[in-house]
Amino acid sequence: MKKTTLLFTVIAVFAAWNCSGDAKKKETVLSLAQESFQLSMPGMVKEVTTSLETKGVAETVVYCQSFSPEYMSGKEKELMKLFAKKHNLQAVSIGRTSLRTRNSSNTPDDIQKQILDAWAQSEQAGTKAAPTVEGKGKEYTAMIPIRIAGEACLKCHGPVDILDKEVRAKLAEAYPQDKAVGYSLGELRGAFYFKVLYR
Repeated sequence: MKKTTLLFTVIAVFAAWNCSGDAKKKETVLSLAQESFQLSMPGMVKEVTTSLETKGVAETVVYCQSFSPEYMSGKEKELMKLFAKKHNLQAVSIGRTSLRTRNSSNTPDDIQKQILDAWAQSEQAGTKAAPTVEGKGKEYTAMIPIRIAGEACLKCHGPVDILDKEVRAKLAEAYPQDKAVGYSLGELRGAFYFKVLYR
């Protein structure tokens, strides 16, 4: 009886320690995700703004197709490496995803879709989506909401009937399966994700 009680006690202590470890990792991953988001998004916004000003809307619609972490500066990439080293991360990946993708390569995985679905329900209930992190053990995914932040976004993502004819043609050519139209100002567009694998 005493041995059984001791065994349950050990299991309970281990489970509590494991949960505490997961909570700490989630806190760390979410913090890193927010920092990474602040590093990478300004570069993308700058590139899009420059493209809109110099090439026009129609040519800019294909810009996001090639967006990747490579748009981070060398300094920012080094910081990502420091993240991995400091926090004992085996792998780090960042990107964007949505329930209504434009580029099919941004289709959410199971965990990302779970978070996006939960956000969609919250938004319908009147509660805005908030940064979220899920995972356990070695694998974690943090997601930061992305919204249609300005009128410029609507030139490519707004209601189809307000899109320029040339823009619609370019979208049909570059993204035959495009679902990323019909948005309104301030609406949730998708998420920036930050996935890590601990060693």
